[in-house]
Amino acid sequence: MKLFISLFVFLLLFSEAFSQDSSDEDGGYFEPHPNKNIILAPGLLGPNALPVQRIRNGLVGSNFELRINQSSHFMEGDNTFNIDGYLLAPVVRNFMALETYWYMLEMYRSSNEIRDWRRLAARDEGTQLVMGDLNFSFLMQFVKDHKWLPDLMGVIGHKTTLGSVEDGHFTNTPALWASLSLGKDLVVVNDFKFRMNGLIGFYVYHSNREKITQNEGPTMGLEAQFNYKSFEFCSSLSGYTGWEAVGHDDPVYWIVRLKKNRHRVDWHVEYQTGISDYPYETVRVGFTWHLPSFLDFKELNWKEVMKNE
Repeated sequence: MKLFISLFVFLLLFSEAFSQDSSDEDGGYFEPHPNKNIILAPGLLGPNALPVQRIRNGLVGSNFELRINQSSHFMEGDNTFNIDGYLLAPVVRNFMALETYWYMLEMYRSSNEIRDWRRLAARDEGTQLVMGDLNFSFLMQFVKDHKWLPDLMGVIGHKTTLGSVEDGHFTNTPALWASLSLGKDLVVVNDFKFRMNGLIGFYVYHSNREKITQNEGPTMGLEAQFNYKSFEFCSSLSGYTGWEAVGHDDPVYWIVRLKKNRHRVDWHVEYQTGISDYPYETVRVGFTWHLPSFLDFKELNWKEVMKNE
């Protein structure tokens, strides 16, 4: 019964994300703007404007986590560097959590050739330092530690409009996503573990046009995870697809990551490249702090839940 209640609550929370204007006609813009000709599509914007969801392992977890990343994105005419922060805050251990992801600072210099390609009005004025978007997500566990079924977690997310569209590095429009995160240990031998993680869902982002008010489409991904003692190696392929009414809206990432798991502080290094509609080569390094619980959270006993289902 608890599983069905969780699914019902989750469906209520993301039902609004699927409402849309179905018109596929091109139209004018909401109001005159110096950058009125820019097309809001992931393949034409900065590396963090409309990113693909990261693949999770299907588990909400029980600890506070604070992560700081430094990412370097390389593209001829638009090298970009950013610092972003991530916070995971469990509400009910192993069942429900809130997370935030903030592109705190982004530094770049876009050449005039890139600005023309993006249909921007502003000219190259040297290196820019801006603040990016703040994203929120709600996580809920549906299945955990089942004998046959994979771990299953629901994710609902919202992108705010903090980032400016002036240089084409953010959109200044909201986005929504709803997805299921899956994961299952397939091989466990002594200190070695092989796990497969997956992502399937829906992504919606608003445009700057009158008759195509938003773009949307399915999002999916698959990740192979290998653990040996305290080391973790992952390789994943993930992406989403839009209507293609404006094009450049089918980003696909290939990501490889090496991580060192420790008791208090993990570190990781990551390489990301685009199979389609992501013109950057990205190198990312970061640290994750596992913070002690300072609130008296409840914890859900999933063995009892699975036994009763």
